[in-house]
Amino acid sequence: LVAACAVDAHSFVFPVAYSVLETESEESWTWFLHNLRRAIAHPNGLVIHTDACKGLEVVVDNVFPGVEHRECMRHLAANFMKKFKGKVYTNNLWPAS
Repeated sequence: LVAACAVDAHSFVFPVAYSVLETESEESWTWFLHNLRRAIAHPNGLVIHTDACKGLEVVVDNVFPGVEHRECMRHLAANFMKKFKGKVYTNNLWPAS
């Protein structure tokens, strides 16, 4: 299950699109993002946050050229926790985000 959500002017998150993909392949992501682009076009200021799975960065660049592509904070935090531990990390990462 994949989903695209947006944040409105009041910082509320709302769903824009969702789908069930057979696999997380470049072909599946291309199909989903192409249909998302058909629905939302390519608005100025668009930022796409993903879990940074393999191949997704290339697909985002192909379907939404020039868009800001960021890694989801939850996934970024999980990757950092594999290397860094302790109170400094725990007390400062989320407040800094």
